[in-house]
Parts: sequence; structure tokens; C-alpha cells
Amino acid sequence: MSIKTFNFTFIKILIVCLPFFLITGSFLSDLSCTLIGVLFLLHCSFTKNFKEYKNIFFFYFFLIFIYINLNSLFFSFDLKKSLETSFAFVRIILFFFALSFFFRKFNVLKKYFLFSFLFFILILLVDSLYQFFIGHNLLGVAPVDNSRITSFFSKQIMGSYVSRMLPLAIGICFLLNFKTKINLALIFICSILIILSGERLSFTYLFMFIIFYLIIDFNKKYFFYFISLFCLLFIFLFFYNSKNIDRIFLHTFHQLNEKRNTVTFLSYRHILHYETAYNMFLDKKLTGHGLKSFRYLCDDPKYSVSDKIVKDIKEIGKAARSPIDGIINFTNKVKNNVSNVDVVLKSDSGEILDHIPASHTFYPLVVNGSYVSKGELIFYTYEFQNGCNTHPHNIYLQFLSELGFVGFALFVFMFFYIFFNLLLLIFKHFKKSISIKEKCMASILFGLFISMFPLFPSGNYFNNWLLIITYLPIGFYISLVNRND
Repeated sequence: MSIKTFNFTFIKILIVCLPFFLITGSFLSDLSCTLIGVLFLLHCSFTKNFKEYKNIFFFYFFLIFIYINLNSLFFSFDLKKSLETSFAFVRIILFFFALSFFFRKFNVLKKYFLFSFLFFILILLVDSLYQFFIGHNLLGVAPVDNSRITSFFSKQIMGSYVSRMLPLAIGICFLLNFKTKINLALIFICSILIILSGERLSFTYLFMFIIFYLIIDFNKKYFFYFISLFCLLFIFLFFYNSKNIDRIFLHTFHQLNEKRNTVTFLSYRHILHYETAYNMFLDKKLTGHGLKSFRYLCDDPKYSVSDKIVKDIKEIGKAARSPIDGIINFTNKVKNNVSNVDVVLKSDSGEILDHIPASHTFYPLVVNGSYVSKGELIFYTYEFQNGCNTHPHNIYLQFLSELGFVGFALFVFMFFYIFFNLLLLIFKHFKKSISIKEKCMASILFGLFISMFPLFPSGNYFNNWLLIITYLPIGFYISLVNRND
């Protein structure tokens, strides 16, 4: 067996196994991503054939790669921390261009990839239902939260996995000319998994995709059956165990009705993240602070939104004011393995004048041991001290704060490309029927569109697992664009 044949066979096996690797977590999916890209690059080097990389898509993503690395080298808050993320982005570029080549060269690979996804979706369904009814999955693992079924996932990302893979899977179903009832059956199975996961954003993705699917491939007969089953599913879950439904709908409703200042559809917690990211952007508008900077700089007083929390404290938390004049004293108090803060007011002689109960989410507003006057705000309790987190929970604000306006513009171009081409296909569908290839492309583009929708909260864009599951459909899409048939 030649090196070329071995590489092709091994790479094809890795591609078919991607749906499984993504379920296991970051390690295997990242390893397979790197191997696919590197082995394909070696193949191109041996054959001296780099035709696959000679297109506008490669030059666009290579431009992004060059910028984020120059940004890390010259403008980052920490060269090492940023560079280890920006340089690793090359493996993603090699990965999805390798996918583009193999999906185009080997037509049967699409079918094997889809069947692999369908197989593991059915495994997830069985395991999730077992965990839902019994209390633990087939491996004996119980979910941390009974309202959020996790199945084989170590974290609560099953809904994200299913909702992001579904548009690609349906796109391949279009390409293979599957019957409508099979497509709707797949959507229904994925709906069960997403609802069981209790992930609200994934349910939003699902709801939007169902509307899109009914537009692009409407069938009156099967539409009635699908809606009936969907309603029965909700009724069953509501009466058997309503925690999943409560989390998706009631918890969201209560969160969206928190008191806030301007943006009515965002939770207060997300507003704190967003304002912190925006403050960072204002400090370095053109280049940002470098990748990974948000998690390290968000508590800097220059960008902190602690003052906002104090200002809004009556609406989002509890605040305590000094009931009398005295010297404030904060001490840690541990009871039943829970650390709380004991707050007392003392006289100049040390006599305890008053005691104010606090909690483990205690944030002081005055210096310990200082003199406070009656009515002075001395501490507040809230889930978060400021707008800090590992990322801003919005990819566009992440681009602005970490990569500046230049990086923001580069990635926004991708969103507008997706949006524009999706609209063209939908308008073409309304004017006349579109081909199965165009249906496939529309489905993939819609999946990318909702994952990059500016008004939705998001994970860390440069997270390894999220990058792979995001760029996997892009590789498939490019393979369709470069086909002549």
C-alpha cells in the first residue's frame, strides 16, 4: 500500500468518525482535525499539487490567519497567550480545505459521513431517554442538573452539538435525495435531544431551522404529522417531567424580564459582559487587546462595570447600608462547609454595636476597619462582581475587544457572505424550484447563519471544539461551490 493510498484511507476514516469524535469532547476531535489537515498538506507537497488552495476562500482565510498572528505579535496584551491561539488557527484552515477536497473527490464519503451521524444520533437518543427515565445513562453517569440531560457529553453541550450538526445532515439528505419523511424524522429525533438537553439557545436554533426547512421543502401531508408529533412530545414532557420545558421557556421568560437599562432581550448578566467588552474596544479600537485578552483584562478598573452593578443594585441584587455610625469589620465565617462573611459594626472601644448578615457572594464597597456613617452603602451581594468571564458571550464583541475593528471587519465579511448567498437561494426557491445541490447549500448556509447571528449569545469563538464543529460545514460547502455538476 502506497503512502498516498494509506493517507487517503486513513483520512477518510477520520472524516467518517468526526460525528463520534465531537461527542467525546475536544481531544479526539482536535487530534483528528489536525491529522486530516496535516496529512492532506503532506499529500499536496508530495504530489506538488496545491490546486485545492488556489481559490478566493483560501486567500480570505489565510488573510484572517495573517492578521490574527500579527495582532498577537505586535498588539496583544500577552504575546504567548494570544499566539498559542492565533497560530493554531492554521490547523482549522488546513482541516476544512482537506474536507472540501475529499467530499468532492469521493462522492460516497458524503453518504458514509451522514450514516455515521445518524448512527450516533440514534445512540444518543437511546442513551438520553435512558438517562431521562432512569436517572443515569448507559455508562452509569447521572446529569448534574436533572433538567439538562447530558448523555455521553462531559459538559452540557449535547444541544449545541445536535443543533449545529443538524443543518449539515439535512443538507446531505437533500443531496442524496432522501424522502421528506426521513428528513422530518431526523429533525424530530434531534428535537427530542435538544429539548432534553434544556439548552435554550440550541432550541432557538432548532426552531429557526424548522421554519427554514418548511420554507425550503414544504410538504403539506408530512407537515401535519410532524407538528402533531412535536405537540405530543411537549405534552408528554410537560406532564412527565416539566423541568426541561420550564428551563427553556419559563426560566428564559423570567430572565428576559429582569430590570435592565437598554437592550430588552438580553439578560443582565450578558449586558455586563457586553459592556465590559465594549469598554475594552473603546480603549484600543483598531487592533484590540489580542486573543484571550478578555478573560485576563475584564476586571481591570478601566473596563470594569462594577459601578453599574452598584448603581443597579436595587434591581439585580441586595445591598446593605450601615444602620448606625461605627467601624466596619468583615470576617470570614464557615458553617456547614459554606463560607459566608460576618459583618459587624464596632465602636471606637471595640464594643459590637450591630450585626449585619451577609452571604458568600459578598462584595465590600468600603475598606475593612474604616469608619462608616449611618446610611452609607457598605456591601452588595450579587452572582457576579463585575462583567468578567472567559469570553464576552458574543462573538462580534469578542472580535471587537480582542481583535479590534480590523479583525471585526474580517469576520463580519464572512457573515454577510453567508447571509447574502442564503437570501439569493431562498429568493430563487420562491421564483422557481432550486436544485438538490442548491437545497444542500442553503441548509448549510442557514446553519452557519444562525451560529453567527449577531444578536445571539455564543461560546468562545476560538474554543477548539466550537471551531471544529463550526468549520466542518464550511469545508462541505466549499466542496459544493467548487463542483461543476
